[in-house]
Amino acid sequence: MDSIDDGNAGQAVFGWADDSSQGDLDQGGTLSPLFYSSRVENSTIRENFQKWFCIPLKVLEDLPCRNGGFIILLVSCALYERYVRAILFNNDPCNERPLKNMEIVTQLECDFKPAKQDLCLKFWNICRDGMAHTGMPFTVKDSKNKTKDLSLPPYRLHGSYPQAFSRVTYKGKKIIAIQPKLFMDKVLKLWECAPDKFYDYSLAAPLAYIE
Repeated sequence: MDSIDDGNAGQAVFGWADDSSQGDLDQGGTLSPLFYSSRVENSTIRENFQKWFCIPLKVLEDLPCRNGGFIILLVSCALYERYVRAILFNNDPCNERPLKNMEIVTQLECDFKPAKQDLCLKFWNICRDGMAHTGMPFTVKDSKNKTKDLSLPPYRLHGSYPQAFSRVTYKGKKIIAIQPKLFMDKVLKLWECAPDKFYDYSLAAPLAYIE
């Protein structure tokens, strides 16, 4: 263990402590580590998910001039990837592994109809890969293979688009049109309808708890 929480900073060793927490003392009089658990003292795991993700995302949605759009998209992509991981690994968390892009794309096709495979792949390359690694959507693929054309279609975020992501013509060019709110709404709805075991499926990245 690199460091021990003094109980006053609010951050537990492996979880999240509120300001009233004083930590747990072991027999030697020092703080013992706190571990993630799906069991929480003051709230359920679904309530925590609501407090940490759903409510903050809705606050971002209300920022003037839709200035929360990029962060909404970034967090929603992360939550969607977690959702796909829960589908694949909730019954076998010991075998959790990095996802392949096409596993995500297959699920995107199912959840975001009428989007087809190529559009789903382009959306994921642009949004998830770009924003997770750089904070902005990609315009070229992140790849070591420099012999192929790695360019991606231009993208545009706007609140008027009727689908979470689609192909449209804008100023004479084919682009990927993205409506962050619709993507967020769909992802949060998927989580709302998900079984309880999806929320804490992961051994590698379990949902934190409040003590």
